[in-house]
Amino acid sequence: MSDIDKVISHFADKKKRSVTIEEWGVTYYISPLTVAETRRLFQSAKKDEVTMLVDAIIMKAEKENGDKAFSVADKDKLLNQADVDIIKTLGSFIVNEVNEDDVKKNFV
Repeated sequence: MSDIDKVISHFADKKKRSVTIEEWGVTYYISPLTVAETRRLFQSAKKDEVTMLVDAIIMKAEKENGDKAFSVADKDKLLNQADVDIIKTLGSFIVNEVNEDDVKKNFV
């Protein structure tokens, strides 16, 4: 197996993680970030870190059936009508790829 095949195989083996947002009564499923997605989020963070967290939520938060939980059309509402602490918690879970217990311990 070539090195690139090993790289691809390793990434393919990564599992979705779940996080429950009790205040919203929902559980989201988060697939691992790709390098391209990470690059896009880093570019967004240069402008504004909170907006980057919202972008991560829109990009990666899925329902159990795999449907996206949010769309770009929801961005303004997430920025202006959502609890900033929950946005930081969920966005950090996605971007930092920490587990749910660590998020609750460090952000809630």
